[in-house]
Amino acid sequence: ARGYVPLPLKIKNKKACVNVHNSDDKCFYWSVASALHPAERNINSTSSYPYVNNLIRPWMQVPMQMTDLCKFEKEHNLSINIFELDDKQQVVGPTRLTKNRRSTHINLLYFENHFCWIKNLSRLVSMQLSLNKCKKHLCEICFQYFGSNELLINHESSSCIKVRTFTP
Repeated sequence: ARGYVPLPLKIKNKKACVNVHNSDDKCFYWSVASALHPAERNINSTSSYPYVNNLIRPWMQVPMQMTDLCKFEKEHNLSINIFELDDKQQVVGPTRLTKNRRSTHINLLYFENHFCWIKNLSRLVSMQLSLNKCKKHLCEICFQYFGSNELLINHESSSCIKVRTFTP
């Protein structure tokens, strides 16, 4: 994961992701920092996240290696799912599903060797799931969606088969 990569226009226009304009190899860390401490202004500017270096430990590599994500989650007491874009710019995944969902949970989008924070997964994938424009409460594991948060919670606690699926 290296430097800033602009989001595809189709994804950018949904305003569901924060893509920090970094010039270094820390896009993973910038994405996590933007999720942990959301900025009210200049959300895509590195100056809005001065604490990014607090996330990096001596044992961590820059850029972040996928093999170190479990250690990173444990070190910072958070959980991370990673979604990707297919060749038609549709969101697929999760391509990396956390083993332990914690109270601080972050969804990241990985594309062209770059990470950005998904601040609203429902908005990001809504139109690829259904033409219905109502808010969808989305299961991040199996990508089923529900009309209410109560139905989603019921699904997650009892009936989700916890199988990773790819949306068509």
